[in-house]
Amino acid sequence: MKKQNLFAYFFIFLIVGILFHKSIIKGYIPFPGDVLLSSFKPWQVSSYDGYVAGSIPNKAQYPDVIRQMYPWRIEAIRQWQEGKVPLWNPYNFSGTPLLANFQSAAMYPLNSIFLFFSKVWSWTVLVAIQPLFALLFSYLYFRSIRVSVLASLFGAVSYGLSNFMTVWLEYNTVGHIMAWFPLQLLSIEIISEKNNRIVLGYSLLTVSVFLSLLAGHPQVAFYAIFFTTMYGLFRLKGRERLFTYVLILLGFGLSAIQIIPGIELMGVSARANHSYIQMMKANLIQPWQTLMLFFPNLFGNPVSRTYWLSDTYVGKVTSIGLVPLFFLLSAIRLWKVRIVQFFIIATLVIGIFITVNPFTSFLYLFPLPFISSSNPTLMVFLFSFCLATLTSFGIDGWKRETHSLKKLVARFIQVFMGIIVIAAVFLLVSGLRTHAAVALRALLYAGVFAFLTFVVFYIAIRRKSWMSGVLWILLLIHIADLSYAFFKFNPFVPSSYVFPPHEITQLMADGKEPRRFWGYGTAAIDANLATYFRAYSPDGYDPLYPKWYGEFIGASKDGKLLRSFTNDTRSDARIISGFGETDFRDNEFRKRILRSLGISMILDRVENGTTDKTFPPGEFEQSKISDWRILTDLKSPAIVRIASQSKVGKTREEFEKIYFQPDFDVSKDVVFHDQSLPVLSGSGKISLTEYRSDRISASTETDGTTMMLSASTYYPGWRAYIDGKEAPLLRVNWTMSGVILSSGKHDVLLRYEPDSFRLGLWVSVLSLFLFFCSLIYSKKIS
Repeated sequence: MKKQNLFAYFFIFLIVGILFHKSIIKGYIPFPGDVLLSSFKPWQVSSYDGYVAGSIPNKAQYPDVIRQMYPWRIEAIRQWQEGKVPLWNPYNFSGTPLLANFQSAAMYPLNSIFLFFSKVWSWTVLVAIQPLFALLFSYLYFRSIRVSVLASLFGAVSYGLSNFMTVWLEYNTVGHIMAWFPLQLLSIEIISEKNNRIVLGYSLLTVSVFLSLLAGHPQVAFYAIFFTTMYGLFRLKGRERLFTYVLILLGFGLSAIQIIPGIELMGVSARANHSYIQMMKANLIQPWQTLMLFFPNLFGNPVSRTYWLSDTYVGKVTSIGLVPLFFLLSAIRLWKVRIVQFFIIATLVIGIFITVNPFTSFLYLFPLPFISSSNPTLMVFLFSFCLATLTSFGIDGWKRETHSLKKLVARFIQVFMGIIVIAAVFLLVSGLRTHAAVALRALLYAGVFAFLTFVVFYIAIRRKSWMSGVLWILLLIHIADLSYAFFKFNPFVPSSYVFPPHEITQLMADGKEPRRFWGYGTAAIDANLATYFRAYSPDGYDPLYPKWYGEFIGASKDGKLLRSFTNDTRSDARIISGFGETDFRDNEFRKRILRSLGISMILDRVENGTTDKTFPPGEFEQSKISDWRILTDLKSPAIVRIASQSKVGKTREEFEKIYFQPDFDVSKDVVFHDQSLPVLSGSGKISLTEYRSDRISASTETDGTTMMLSASTYYPGWRAYIDGKEAPLLRVNWTMSGVILSSGKHDVLLRYEPDSFRLGLWVSVLSLFLFFCSLIYSKKIS
């Protein structure tokens, strides 16, 4: 039996090696560099690798990897390498929490890989670990519930290479949680054995919960842990069950260093719940979209630009391959087996939660934590795992059943007729006639695999001694099916495609003192790319960012602070765009926001049609790089400056009226939100001595009561020190930070020292101590 397991491990590594053969042989990186160079400025307008600008063939997938996951992960790693905890990102949103946003995965232990390899190869290893661990841990779990080696491999492949894993792979977050999930269930099984391995089971449970919570997507981690909790309720009794819940809670406690700062950010973030209509029409799986379980490309595929529905393909793929579905009836016939009952019921319950039906139509009328603000279909991975588990049981059950040619022919007719009925039904679906060729290709593809499956079944029936061999052939067919989806969807690119240097990005990051940039019209640089190059931008794209900053930057449109957040603004904070000769000149609100945030560099391109009327020479200095124009705003003050005049605006309306008055001077005026503060009436000068991610220091000299104003996002945890003594740090100008100075010379320090992180650290340390105590106790009672 051990030899069989060793072979299974080798087989799993071989599968992953084949999937990542482009990385192993050619040195290619699983990263959407094809989209970066063809669709994102400044690379889009430059030629690369022999291609005309913007013409590099691309799969149009994973834009969020470019705009979020990769820049955040790299910045977190760089700060660790500099000896700092990556708490703050100063490069987007005019400053925002980094660790607390979860998706940076700043505390994820597997990031230690970056200590040994280059950025691109560390990223590659992390991507490959996802299917590898998912295959290994799910295989071990299936073996622990007494499934045969071959059936366990079938189940592992069905889950580890499921379409859901495939389409989330290069996000490098969700797939890690998927990988740790079967290890959580395996730990429950080890605990249930009540032998000398029980301490191992408890250890694996806490560690896998801990790793899931740090992997970069709290909602998916919550789904996994909740399922594990229910599974523990089902599989364990008495003291083991209670102790298991304690160990799960300790997993949360160990993760407090991440969770508590994250909860703080959630509490003040702009992230709003999806509207009911959005949830019903776009987020949930429509009843007829459940057919993607059988035919994943029935409505097309976004890679081939044939996906014709208005929602997202990534949120609707439920397929685990076609071959496993033929064994589900055999699994259902094992209903009397309790664990099979559990997974059949779990499959049905999860299916209800992710689809549009009378129950969800009522349920999602109410705001639900972790669900209403995101997408319920993120629990599809649980659906996939349940189906994979039933597949593994079904294969073993199928081998024990009595087979005949008559039964096989009947099943073939049923499947064939099913395909005909589906095709007929879809003739009635709006839009199918226009996209009939797409649907027919998907049906033909499924028909080929169904035919091959029946051929193999026929051989197994005719030659029962060959049954194990033909099942291995079925497994290879199954791997081929899922591998095709893997290669079709996921881009692998040369390492030179991963954020290559560009003269514009180098210019953005140049300068001893911080200066923010902004792109006008077609010169706009997508949010968060600045983080990778350590350039300073006012824009940002993140599910979690301080809402008062979004309210403020939204006023660039019409001088009105945002009152509520929509699908467009709940993740995006952007200065209103513009185009043409007069748009920039005529919007005084945008110019007020740009200058108040210290944006001194404006990027422009020739196709914008700008002239000296757009950027008057008396206000802007101009230079040129290729088709780019670089405008230096001579009226834009420094990011850190001395404010010498104050006004009070306690309400939104009062603030808007004061801040957007023509006579308000952003270089020296400031709006307080508390009338009890002293009036500013002096003047002074400032010399910036340090501007880092988590600290700002300056030397000041003033002749009266003034304020050192930082035109960066105010956030709890920033503290001010004047000449070494702590002083109140105030939220001013709706979103900025300021510290009041008395007359004279002062050394001022602003430092990010969040109490939430300190509390989280103490809870994590305490939980680590309790974890070891629990293991010692469990060893004594086992």
